[in-house]
Amino acid sequence: MAGGGKVKRCMPRISLLSRKEKERIHGKSLDLLQKIGIQFNNKRALKILEAAGCGVNWDNLSATIPSKLVEKALATLPSRFLKAGHDPAKDFIVGDGSLSFVSPGQSTFILDLETNQKRLSTLDDLVETTKLIDAMDEITKFVPLVLPNDVPPPMRMLRAARTVLSLVRKHTVGAVEEEGVTPFLLEMFDAVLGDRARLRERPVYTAIINPSEPFQNGRALVDSILDLAPYQPPIMMQFMTLAGATAPMTEAGNILQENANFLGNMTLYQTAAPGWPIEWSLGTGLLDMKVGRYTAGPENVLSTLALIEMAKFYHVPVATFSSSACDAFISDSFRNGTDYTMCMLMNILAGVDLMWWPGELDGMNMVDLRGMIIGKYAADKLLRIRKGMILDEDHFMADTMVKMGFAGNYLAEPSTKKYYHAEWIKSDLFPPASWESWKESGKNVDDIVKERVAGLLAKYEPPHIAPEVIRELDRIIAAAEKARLA
Repeated sequence: MAGGGKVKRCMPRISLLSRKEKERIHGKSLDLLQKIGIQFNNKRALKILEAAGCGVNWDNLSATIPSKLVEKALATLPSRFLKAGHDPAKDFIVGDGSLSFVSPGQSTFILDLETNQKRLSTLDDLVETTKLIDAMDEITKFVPLVLPNDVPPPMRMLRAARTVLSLVRKHTVGAVEEEGVTPFLLEMFDAVLGDRARLRERPVYTAIINPSEPFQNGRALVDSILDLAPYQPPIMMQFMTLAGATAPMTEAGNILQENANFLGNMTLYQTAAPGWPIEWSLGTGLLDMKVGRYTAGPENVLSTLALIEMAKFYHVPVATFSSSACDAFISDSFRNGTDYTMCMLMNILAGVDLMWWPGELDGMNMVDLRGMIIGKYAADKLLRIRKGMILDEDHFMADTMVKMGFAGNYLAEPSTKKYYHAEWIKSDLFPPASWESWKESGKNVDDIVKERVAGLLAKYEPPHIAPEVIRELDRIIAAAEKARLA
């Protein structure tokens, strides 16, 4: 505004569902929770729900959930909350209207940057990619990028946590789906924070969970999350509905199943600990009937848009997979760029709170550092679109147009330089160049990516961790190995 005061931006938005359609999905979800319920496979969870008025089937370890309990849980669900960094300078708020990025994570394979071959990821890969992501300013929330396949399966999650806690300054996300891992993880937080109880005031960690489809949970997963209830670190509740396999083939059926699943699982954890921060992560996809793997496409984008709107309907922060619509095998293909841009742009225009950074290929089974680096080019442009435009007297520039008249020499106008630097994005990944200078440089995408990776690793600054904390983390890992590998 020319006269001062807060500047208001016009933000681009798209909408798929009407208020009536959202209410219909909500009503049908409540009906499913009363007719089918959720199979928790966990007596501890069922005792909590039975005491709250749910019907419990002790034979199949499931519970039907009355509508009034779901509505009570929704009333205690936080709409915004702190995501603390291990370095306070990396703190951010989720649910405040801004967009944050979280690194893709836990891929089994990596596309080797040197050999260009797909191979199983290792602990060394985890260490190097952890440093890389921590140095990427655009990514605010860290998920271990790859699984260390050279570590015995019972220790992979804990070894990943040990790696992350010693290398990352950002907020971290980790899985707690393996039986018996939570006590060791909480010991690690005692070492890093001084006391695990500090997780409530400094929630440096988000527990990511993947309830099974349809309407199921693993006993160990539920136990692990309930062990965290006294400390209430945020939960990222992620559903991987697979249309045509574990969910209905239609978009409407897929949406309804995931919505009901979210409400049912959310109700358990809000009943156990009212006010527990939860974010909804959307990973809906479909089964490729020819090759038998997770795939996605325009149908996935439509389902995701609808579920973003349902999350907004419930005032819960929502995250989406920016790469979930990508089935390509290389990161510099036309197919890859089209899929990423389609999915990311639609999600951003729908108002998503968190988005998984691009970089996963091959049906989300493989990570490619090329995609992660090139993804910045798309993210910069899409964030600029999300930022919108300002419609005030200064930006209309009507007086300037009157002054210029028919001359049109805006290169000499001072406001051109001012707004060029303030409003227009410039890519430092692919800076402006003429055809001749581009050809003369001789650089291809791989050259640019390798230079950027080397620069980020050189920029990486490890967190300041006392030697005694490192020794304690190593002691915990040794104790876990003795207990879990015996």
